[in-house]
Amino acid sequence: MSKHDPLDSFVWFRWSVAIGWFLTVAYAAPGILHPTSVAEFLGAQPPYETVWPAFGFLLTFLAMLFAWPVLVNPLRYEFNAIVGIISRFAFFIYWFWVYPQPIGEATPWVAWLELAMGIVQTLLYTFARRDAVTNPSLIR
Repeated sequence: MSKHDPLDSFVWFRWSVAIGWFLTVAYAAPGILHPTSVAEFLGAQPPYETVWPAFGFLLTFLAMLFAWPVLVNPLRYEFNAIVGIISRFAFFIYWFWVYPQPIGEATPWVAWLELAMGIVQTLLYTFARRDAVTNPSLIR
């Protein structure tokens, strides 16, 4: 039986942040310029006015910039890690409750993606934090 390496939790958390970053930026960056087609791709009803969804995609893209320092050291940049995780749940709330309300449509699939990423990152961050408490030299 192998012994648990505390660095494993950091590696898994970093991978979850990197994968989440690429998935979110993959729809947020094109959504700034073409919000209607990206909204349709995400399973959402096309917006009537394109300026507000484009602005929302811009804010989503900017929120993902918090993830870069987390890839270096999640516990040294703990604030960024927490803001990144909270932003996942904020994205879920937007796609689940806010976006479908004015047009009475079903929830787009991207809401469930953001919720899943938020839950996974929360769990992996909790494990990394637990390992840092038992081994403070991991914080650098």
